[in-house]
Amino acid sequence: MKKGLLRLPVASLILLLTGCAFQSEPGRIVNKKESQPLKGVQEFSVRLDYGAGKLEIGPSKDPAFLYQYDLDYDEKYFTPRIDYDLFGSRWARLRFSLEGRGSVPTLKGNRLWLQLAPTLPLDLELNIGVAESRIDLSGTKLRHLEIKTGVSETFLTLETPNSIRCERLRVQAGVAEFKAVGLGNANFAVLEFNGGVGESTLDLTGEWRENAEVEINVGVGSITLVLPLQIGAESETTKKFLTKLELESFRQEGDHYLSHNFEEAAHRVHIRLKAGIGEIKVRWA
Repeated sequence: MKKGLLRLPVASLILLLTGCAFQSEPGRIVNKKESQPLKGVQEFSVRLDYGAGKLEIGPSKDPAFLYQYDLDYDEKYFTPRIDYDLFGSRWARLRFSLEGRGSVPTLKGNRLWLQLAPTLPLDLELNIGVAESRIDLSGTKLRHLEIKTGVSETFLTLETPNSIRCERLRVQAGVAEFKAVGLGNANFAVLEFNGGVGESTLDLTGEWRENAEVEINVGVGSITLVLPLQIGAESETTKKFLTKLELESFRQEGDHYLSHNFEEAAHRVHIRLKAGIGEIKVRWA
């Protein structure tokens, strides 16, 4: 039974989990909206615990607001909690949670649309359960990012460069399909990815301004790492017998691998790869 579940696409597994108790009646869908004015805040910290449903996060288009959200939820089975704190006049913190109660019959009604001010240094922590997520951090001043997912489909995009250094970008994916595009625009110092079961793609294309470190740990699943042609790469690999490893245009030197353009590249990334049962591909774009 467990092996069969592992073969299911994550989208099918989400449907299986969310539709396993349709004999129960869903409750009433409630809408909740709120906007918080910017009011001179200069640093912003956000923690989101989102149990289940559809999730969209993006930069706010209105410069007057620190954050805006639009939430639909099943009040019979879910309770939202929103805490906003202002420390002095500079630093603000938002803690937002939507957690389930008891046996949840359906997640179709849950939807959150969250917009965040792109003009402030942002520390963002996302804990996502059973969900379909679209996270657009294009143009934000991202300082720290941490994403933890359960049974989920997650798409992260950064289409425009981060104007400040992102000190750490950490992803922990459970039974998940995770895809990130434009991670080079994050301007990260360290990227950590821990994958459980599922397929993942980390696209590091974008505007590179400094060197960086990447650490990838994969359990049972596959990951594709996409590198832009303008950066050089050095890879250290720890793999087991059942791991399939494909390094495109790398040469081996001792116990590590160097990309074809390592010597002449203006910026370089050091990659540490660890894999259990699965597949790792590194290719160029």
